[in-house]
Amino acid sequence: MYARAWLLALPLSLTFIGGGRAADGEDNQPVPHPFCQNILGDLGKSIVTLKCSSGRNLFILPDNFNVTHVHPIITHVIFNGGVVLHHGVTSLPERPTLRSVQLYQFNEADTNPRFPVDTFFTNIKSHLKSIFLERVKLLYLQSTDLEGFVGLESLRLVQVQVDVLGADIFQSLMPDTASLPVLSNLEISRGTIRAMDWSFLRPISKSLRTLNLDRLNLTASVWHCSGSGFKLEKATTLSLIHNNLEQIPQCFVNSLSATALEELHLQTPLSAFCPSSSKCDCCDLSSLAAWLRRFNLLQVTRVITCGKEKKHFSGFPTKTAFEANCPKPTTARRTIATTKAPLLTRITSTNSPPTSSLAHSSVTYSPDSPTQASSTRPSTATSTETIASTKWTSTISITDHSVISSVITRSSSTNSATTTVLPLPSGSSSTKIKLKKPSHYYSAAFIFRIKLNKPIFRSFGAGFYNSTF
Repeated sequence: MYARAWLLALPLSLTFIGGGRAADGEDNQPVPHPFCQNILGDLGKSIVTLKCSSGRNLFILPDNFNVTHVHPIITHVIFNGGVVLHHGVTSLPERPTLRSVQLYQFNEADTNPRFPVDTFFTNIKSHLKSIFLERVKLLYLQSTDLEGFVGLESLRLVQVQVDVLGADIFQSLMPDTASLPVLSNLEISRGTIRAMDWSFLRPISKSLRTLNLDRLNLTASVWHCSGSGFKLEKATTLSLIHNNLEQIPQCFVNSLSATALEELHLQTPLSAFCPSSSKCDCCDLSSLAAWLRRFNLLQVTRVITCGKEKKHFSGFPTKTAFEANCPKPTTARRTIATTKAPLLTRITSTNSPPTSSLAHSSVTYSPDSPTQASSTRPSTATSTETIASTKWTSTISITDHSVISSVITRSSSTNSATTTVLPLPSGSSSTKIKLKKPSHYYSAAFIFRIKLNKPIFRSFGAGFYNSTF
């Protein structure tokens, strides 16, 4: 189904390995390791692939791998199984003809260091076109990792253990307004993302053509939007299959290009849109449906999973009816830090209803009343306060009638965090929670139930407790 879209993203080296021949005679060059071989392409000596395949952690750079023996006119490199250390010569040598690099199973062991992206590619950044990393321990992505890759067209990262996609990870591909990135094919797949800022695509929004974010356990709660909007001006194919999405964030819809988009894939066996319905007619999809109808793109959504039975629908929205006043889905906007221990550093808006006040709110506490059931999904109210270099974030989940949980967390420049259980004040049926700036703050987590005085007011505020301890 994705053959046409992703054929462009396949590393170029595969084109020349099939039917190639091992270099011999006057073409025989030293190889950097006994388990490596130089393969000439069918087009002659101008295409040389260095293939190093063992299936084990056999290649150790620099201990037993002599990079100076890499062929002088090498075009493609394929490594399977190895470790790149942080001492000695750990970089591929300068080879102006090198265009693509594939690495499989590198630095996987717990005792191995993070794969040194910047160091390994430092000599070939300016002319490299394609990078494919599978089962390579990256752990995180930061803007300096891709600095200097001015000609990179295809980047595929599969099972690289990255769990945060921050807004600035591709910023270094756009060092100034005069030069634009050329990255057109991007894949980040097979992992678990715990925080994603959709703005991470803004620096490459003018060049991106195909995007694969499959099998990342994405949910609406980890999908955030920060900064101004942008358009994926050339993106023809977007794939989000095998995730846990039940909502479509509005910033995603706003980033789509009506003149470019051809395929949108949203199927998964893990979850379903409109889980309480029998088809794709819920409010969470109304915004996407309205956009597709507006531009007459009724065949763009190739497959989507909807309904109680998680059926795969080949067309959306077609003739599906939606409520006229269906509210648009909203997404928390956050800026995500991309350090070795990535943290969410600032929250600029919330999922709470417009009438919610985070600074001043009153609730009635009923310790003996049973929890009231609600068919409405919990919404989240969040606030952030900064004192010096320490950030305090309060997050509260509620239904129409019940507070499910409230959590106040602390993060500081030392990347440390503490949690203390703090009960509600006893002997009181009504409690006010206010934002203040005390000299001491406590990190707290508590669970309680409320009974609202008036049904029309279904929001409340949360803040920081003043303590004299």
